[in-house]
Amino acid sequence: MWGRVEYRRRLAITTADPHTANALIQMAAEGEADIPRLMSEQDAPTTPAPTLQAQ
Repeated sequence: MWGRVEYRRRLAITTADPHTANALIQMAAEGEADIPRLMSEQDAPTTPAPTLQAQ
C-alpha cells in the first residue's frame, strides 16, 4: 500500500498535466489516510464469510 502511495506521488511530480497531478496527489493522500484503518482491520478479529449450501 505504501508503494502505491509513493508511486502516485512520483507520477504527480513527473506528469505535465496539472489536473492529473492534482488527482494523483489526492489519490495518494486518500491512500495514506486509509492505511491505518486497513491495518487496524487486519488486526481485528473477523467474522467468517457465510457459506452457500447446495439445494
